[in-house]
Amino acid sequence: MHKIAKHLVVCLLAVSFLLAPLAGSALAYRDRIDEKVSAEKMTADLLIVRPIGLISMLAGSMLFVVSLPFSFTEKNDSQEDYANSLSENLDKFLAEPSRYTFQRRLGSF
Repeated sequence: MHKIAKHLVVCLLAVSFLLAPLAGSALAYRDRIDEKVSAEKMTADLLIVRPIGLISMLAGSMLFVVSLPFSFTEKNDSQEDYANSLSENLDKFLAEPSRYTFQRRLGSF
């Protein structure tokens, strides 16, 4: 029985050490939120704006795939230029719509 309790304590300590950094970021996010959002804004965001964000992510992914051949045929001097071009396209077509859809608070436009 003593051996099981010892393993349980070790596991709980390991989990607490792994989750400790998340608590700091959650507290920082809570401090950043200072405005109250109305239920109407939250409902409109959930039922109208978020689905439009999902559709824009789908359209952005299709546009990104279409833009790939053009990114490769651009006259670039180095591999770094290709990487920058792809990174810029990826950010505009996929990252920005996904941040708008998933990383903002419900009801904040």
